[in-house]
Amino acid sequence: MKNSKFKLLVAAALAGVSAFLVPTLASAEVIFLGFDTQGPVQQYTTTGTFLGNFGQSGATGSALDGAGHAWTVAPAFGNNTIQKYNAAQTVLNTFTATISGQWVEDMAYGGFVGSDETLWLSTFEGSVFRVNANTGAVISSFAPGLGQFLGIAYDGTDLWLTGGAFQGNTDISRYSTTGALLSSFDTKITGAGGIGYSLDTNTLWVGYFGTVRQFNLSGTELSSFTAGSPFHDGLEIGDLQRQQVPEPASLALLGIGLA
Repeated sequence: MKNSKFKLLVAAALAGVSAFLVPTLASAEVIFLGFDTQGPVQQYTTTGTFLGNFGQSGATGSALDGAGHAWTVAPAFGNNTIQKYNAAQTVLNTFTATISGQWVEDMAYGGFVGSDETLWLSTFEGSVFRVNANTGAVISSFAPGLGQFLGIAYDGTDLWLTGGAFQGNTDISRYSTTGALLSSFDTKITGAGGIGYSLDTNTLWVGYFGTVRQFNLSGTELSSFTAGSPFHDGLEIGDLQRQQVPEPASLALLGIGLA
């Protein structure tokens, strides 16, 4: 009898651990779309259904940390106002990113550098900056030479950039976080603006003039939808909240507890 009870307890505990290990999604991925400073960032489903506005007016790029926080940027040359929100759109912080007097077009969440939480910013002038996500202080920067109107996405390891929207560049390029070109593919479509990386589908979403397109990482277009006529200079895709896989140390402690 004791042995049977023990087996049941272990089975129940292991089932709980299995459920804990699965990185479940709190909600479907949502596209946060910029409209060339003509209003707040707008939210869409991946099939093109409008969900509503998010954050400050006059915004372009946005970023999500997957832990219930979002950032949007209202750009100006040397006076880029970045605001941080919770899922209810309550403003948690406001700061200015000066970044050498440049105009921010797109953003992506950059994780941590040491103790600094970071954002990736791409600019009209064609530069990339990594900044502190709470103060705007510059941590690093590089100029990829892709032309003006840079869009930026971060897949957790590498950066994906558009650029040269009005110079005829149709490439999407992959860079290391230190600015080394790793690869690129030609979409054969001009006018690319904001770009976002989908963790759920391992694909890229790119904003154009009134159109949003989805590509696989080899450059094949998978889907698209229309969303107004302005230039979509900022784009992010993801969940505001995503359950994380527990750290190995936490698993070890849990295993000790089971034993």
